Amino acid sequence: MRRIIKNLRNFPSDVRFAFLVLFSLFVFAASYPLLPYTYYEQFPEKVLISFSWEHLFGTDELGRDVLARVSYGLGVSLRVGLISAILATIFGTVVGMTSGWFGGIIDVLIMRFIDFFIAIPEIILIVLISLVVGRGELSISLAIALGAWLSVARVIRGEVIKIRNSEFVESAIVLGVPTVNILLKHVLPHLIPAVMTMLVLRIPVAILTESGLSFIGLGLKPPSSSLGVLAEEGFRAISIYPRFIIIPSIFIILLVWSINVIGEYFSRKR
Repeated sequence: MRRIIKNLRNFPSDVRFAFLVLFSLFVFAASYPLLPYTYYEQFPEKVLISFSWEHLFGTDELGRDVLARVSYGLGVSLRVGLISAILATIFGTVVGMTSGWFGGIIDVLIMRFIDFFIAIPEIILIVLISLVVGRGELSISLAIALGAWLSVARVIRGEVIKIRNSEFVESAIVLGVPTVNILLKHVLPHLIPAVMTMLVLRIPVAILTESGLSFIGLGLKPPSSSLGVLAEEGFRAISIYPRFIIIPSIFIILLVWSINVIGEYFSRKR
């Protein structure tokens, strides 16, 4: 813990603030089980209560506690963003390594396949996939991952081609080291900075994608909730109760901004 705190002191002030914001958001999402209300409980006698000590963010049109719904929705958005980013990074890394290492006809076929699907706008591709796999939390994560691995594969392929032409890899090939050992012991360790950067930068994109899907009604099914679902619900009453869309929107902005600042910092240091 002391080492982490000491390293944080060496970061720029905006990165330290981003870490603080992101940590606070994680704590807020993790505290959901400790809250006195759940995201789905309805209290007809407490409909549309404004900010109060009992309901800090008020209640919605069904008497549900907005604070609890935001806390739960924040956790859902974080899980969807993290799961989809991990899946996209793993699959994109495997495909990119295969394409960059073997080259030839394998590289041509893989890259033409990627070029074809990259020509399709990512949001349209994800919508089509989500219609097939469903609208559950894991299904949405899988749909986003299947639409996002393409760009990861292209980046990793370029990195592998550079590493493959290096002297230490060529020496290992000449010495007859098995291909699997070369990939795992020589290539993959040099890809870790690029992989981690892609992973971190994919998380906010996935969060915004899920929010966009929810906003157009193709996200999670009720009563499941996420920040995007809350924003979509709040948009219906934006002229009467603007807080219903302002509150989740603020959390989306803080979440995406903090992760982007941290990811861009480490990408520069790579």
